[in-house]
Amino acid sequence: MSCSSEVKETGTIIATVYTPNKIYLFSDGRTTNLVTKKIISNSRNKVYKISDKCALLSAGIKIDRLQSDIINLSKKNHRIYVDEIASYCSLYLAKFWKNMVNYNKNTTYPIKNVRIFLFVCGYDKNNKQREFYLDNLSKIPFEIKENTIDYRNGNFLTAIIGGENSGAIFSKKISNILPIDNIDNIDRAVRKSFDETKEEISQTDIGIGGETFEYIITARGLIEIK
Repeated sequence: MSCSSEVKETGTIIATVYTPNKIYLFSDGRTTNLVTKKIISNSRNKVYKISDKCALLSAGIKIDRLQSDIINLSKKNHRIYVDEIASYCSLYLAKFWKNMVNYNKNTTYPIKNVRIFLFVCGYDKNNKQREFYLDNLSKIPFEIKENTIDYRNGNFLTAIIGGENSGAIFSKKISNILPIDNIDNIDRAVRKSFDETKEEISQTDIGIGGETFEYIITARGLIEIK
């Protein structure tokens, strides 16, 4: 698990939206250099399919082998469900973080500014939607935390990382398309809310922008939206 080539990129907006039948996953495509803030790419996907039941959304520094390593662990141990994958992610990221801190402890690299965030989203073996959240800022780095999914009053559950006030902006745009039952094309409306949020935040945050990547998970499987 090399660290020397994996700590160069930052800048992200990622979001999840839950409805009773679907989980929407979004990311922008922009990456920037952590030190210089210069744009590296506008087309890097930060949504990673792990199985037909689970996907990851990554924010913060780029970890090149995150998707492939977690997929390999999943296949090796015949685990496909979101809660199982969250456990693998916790162990994997804790080891990665320890290695990176040790690698950079005698350098001038700004390790204190490094951030790693991960949403682990999908269905468990009972076909229940679940979302887990891990980050390096927790008292115990990458301790698993679970967000509650509750559809009382027909509301969306949303979560978002990236950009100042992004949560408030995205929640407001999502609330404008409620209630769910009155929407002819829910997929298009949710995508539009994310794109508008990304565009608004990109005006003041150079780390956010580029392409939009979208996946939808249902109880029947995961779909990439082109």
